Amino acid sequence: MTTPAQHGCEGWIGVEIRGRCVRAVQTVKGPRGHRISAAACFPRLDHGQRSPLEEASRLAGVLRRRGFVGNLVALAIPEGQLHSAVLELPPRSSGAPLEQIAALEMSRLFRMDSSGLEVALWELPAAARSTANQCMATACAHSGASELCDAFSAAGLSLRALEPGMTAASRAAHSWLSGRGGSTLLIELGWNEAHLVVVCEQVIVYERRLDGVGFCTLRDALAKSTRTDAVVAEMLLARDEVAAECPQRLIHAREQAVRAHGEELAQQVRVSLAYVEHRYPHSPPVRALLFGECAQIPGLDATLQECAGLESRTLAVTDVAQVPPHLLHACGAGAITAFGLTLSGTERQS
Repeated sequence: MTTPAQHGCEGWIGVEIRGRCVRAVQTVKGPRGHRISAAACFPRLDHGQRSPLEEASRLAGVLRRRGFVGNLVALAIPEGQLHSAVLELPPRSSGAPLEQIAALEMSRLFRMDSSGLEVALWELPAAARSTANQCMATACAHSGASELCDAFSAAGLSLRALEPGMTAASRAAHSWLSGRGGSTLLIELGWNEAHLVVVCEQVIVYERRLDGVGFCTLRDALAKSTRTDAVVAEMLLARDEVAAECPQRLIHAREQAVRAHGEELAQQVRVSLAYVEHRYPHSPPVRALLFGECAQIPGLDATLQECAGLESRTLAVTDVAQVPPHLLHACGAGAITAFGLTLSGTERQS
């Protein structure tokens, strides 16, 4: 593949390999903001059971066929390889080796070798009734990162950035976070689980995995209630044109399943709200932005808004970038993280 320098406009390729799908996005920055120049969404081989080299090789082939330019990739750290925690650390002004201290603490928390950890951290806004200096720390094992770099290199791709999906999603949603009062919840509704991040004063201050509210849970619940198989249930959830032609009992069952799923999501969200409101009463959560594979199912955002008391809406790439009509199918709410990864390349090249 050619390099971006040869074309002078396209940047890094943002890639997320998570759940059952691979998503890739590339952007061009113009006078009216970012425009999607290439995008792809395709299922993983054997539901993610193949080796990193096999997945990277397949990705490289798809990128060539779908019109991506260059081979520079920014990748979201895969599931299971990222660890995060809030730590009490000395302030940076103290001159203490914060990264080394954080690595030791993360190794203790997650029973990992501190010498084999790559750690990133940022200071959190001051919490109410607390004088401690707190930081959000993320850690990834060098062994996992090295395996990914080797696999991408063997496939002809250059892995230039490996970062948490939560920071990429926050970057993508920047225009929806700045200049607004209160904190914002970014909720990624994926295939197996959901992931919640709270952004306060433009800083990620909290993150939590939400179990039992992934797309597969909702699909299986609908299949059981309607006595259909998983394929039919998924079509009912994902395609409005299919649901519109179904018997009324199936439409009603879908509404009930989505409602129950939304209520479960809201219940887990409320636990996080209580924590954040206690720590940051001056900036309480007031809105939720939903993205990910499950986010565009009609009714989920309305149920969350009703049950959690948050202004809620789905965030798609079309809300933050210009998307040509022929790429709309690959640039829904599920591509937010991949889009945010492309902006990482823009920031580093500017």
